[in-house]
Amino acid sequence: MTRAVIDTNVLVSGVMALHGAPRRVLEAWHAGQFTLITSEVIIAEVTRVLHYPRIYDRYNLTEDDVAAVVDSLRTEAEVVAGLYEVRRSTDPADDMFLACALEGRAEYVVSGDRHLLEIGFYHTVLVVTPRQFAAVLAAEKQGGRGAEEQRNRGHNRGSLPDGGGPFHLRDKVRRTSEQSAL
Repeated sequence: MTRAVIDTNVLVSGVMALHGAPRRVLEAWHAGQFTLITSEVIIAEVTRVLHYPRIYDRYNLTEDDVAAVVDSLRTEAEVVAGLYEVRRSTDPADDMFLACALEGRAEYVVSGDRHLLEIGFYHTVLVVTPRQFAAVLAAEKQGGRGAEEQRNRGHNRGSLPDGGGPFHLRDKVRRTSEQSAL
């Protein structure tokens, strides 16, 4: 099964958005299409970002909402010990995703962060956008061969061609959006 690390912004976007590639990636995870690899450092960052006022207040989050996301990551993802250290990105804060991927034997880091995307390929890890990863998962679902061909093309060029169990907050976000429209 495919193994992937998802960066904080993609995780939070997938939790909060009703549509889009980050949401499709999280739904694929909840459907068991890939194994999500994470670490306590990443979980701590997700917790911190969910508490940003522009997110926490805008989406009317509660501590129970944040706890549910964190609990889902801790119980449904594979949490690595955080023993690896990497110094590769021009933004040192992004190195934790590469370290997690190496430690967890992930094939992909899914990110929209330009510093990570510029790396493209690190050891055995391909850095892709949520849209690219959703395309890989769709190809795997349709028979697997297409995903391997895309991965091989990505390895040769450093990136993939662009391609095309929801969290409990989905309904809450919808209600908040509807209230904002009133």
